[in-house]
Amino acid sequence: MRSIRLLAPLDDHEIESLARVSHRSTYQMGEVIAASWTKRAELVGLVEGEGRLYRSRADGREKTLTTVSAGALVGLPFLAAGARPRGVLEAVRKRIIAWHIPARHFRALLRRNADLALAVVDELCRRLEEADADREASGSRDIPGHLAGALLRLAELRAGRLVVSETQAKLAARVGSSRDYVARVLGQFQEDGLIASRRGRAGLAILDVDGLKAIADPPPSAGEGRESP
Repeated sequence: MRSIRLLAPLDDHEIESLARVSHRSTYQMGEVIAASWTKRAELVGLVEGEGRLYRSRADGREKTLTTVSAGALVGLPFLAAGARPRGVLEAVRKRIIAWHIPARHFRALLRRNADLALAVVDELCRRLEEADADREASGSRDIPGHLAGALLRLAELRAGRLVVSETQAKLAARVGSSRDYVARVLGQFQEDGLIASRRGRAGLAILDVDGLKAIADPPPSAGEGRESP
């Protein structure tokens, strides 16, 4: 158990006490180590092997959230009252050895050990920083798709043309980006012949519906768009 990084500073008595209330299991490749639907509130520490944390999407596909290797402690959200980690942790190597640690016993240990509590706070802060960086990076990649979808949803048929009357500032708020970045994306859409500015009038005209649908994220539902006189 001491090979789990967060537990390494514990003394022998603390390690032995935690081991008595925990259980050690071995898994083979593809076996589920822990899942979000389990009724047991527990943390999982890997002492050998590698695991994959994934989440199933509505369409049945699996999205890998992260991979974890020996020394990692998974399930820290269980330490918050009422919180529950999301996703499934499965073995991705031929042999995985893991400790299952009840969250209530780990919380009790945190109350007694200030150094461990600070180490957990540091670890959570590090993970939040990584998540923010990943979200920012993925968000920048997704903005064109979100923006294309928003344009299709907001489009109104006027005098035989599909137009979007919202300002760039409002579009930026809809897709969770800055006005400057949205302006650059719209400029690229214009260069690609997907949209055009409306001469002398506010808003945009949609020139290539199929082109926008091809990059929209999520793809628009059939019949999206509105008709106005």
